[in-house]
Order: sequence, then C-alpha cells, then structure tokens
Amino acid sequence: TRSFNTDKTILEAGSSLMVILQVQVFSLLPWPWLEIQDTLPQGLERHLNREPRGNLAWARKGAIQYTTYWVPKIPRGIHKWDSL
Repeated sequence: TRSFNTDKTILEAGSSLMVILQVQVFSLLPWPWLEIQDTLPQGLERHLNREPRGNLAWARKGAIQYTTYWVPKIPRGIHKWDSL
C-alpha cells in the first residue's frame, strides 16, 4: 500500500511530501533483497532526482516492511497517484 506523511489532501506548491510504501511478503522463503518501485503522477516525474523506489533487506513471509522516498518542492497543479 501507499501512504503519505500527511493527512492533507491539498498541499501548497513548493511543499515536500514523503511517500511511504508498505509491503507484505507472502512467499515461503525469505528474499535476501527486494526492490520496490512506485509510479509517480506524470507531472511529478521530472521533479525527482532519482527513481521513486526503495530496497528491503530480508523480506520474510508475513513480515510487513516499509520504504520511503521524498517528493521535494511539489509544483502547482493537481497530482493524483494511481492505485497500487
């Protein structure tokens, strides 16, 4: 799932936003390394210095783990994430 560091649905232009990706693994074996990648709204893609993703170490069955990334200086406009 995806969540944010704020409950606000409207942010001022220039604000920063932390995106939190929550992952639950259902595999029987632990994965030594798992890469999670998110898809940004089209208007925000050029405002990130790196890909919107994170890495998880030792993801095991039933474990819930988190990774985060920042979207700095959100530009003016309406930006909507697609569902995961």
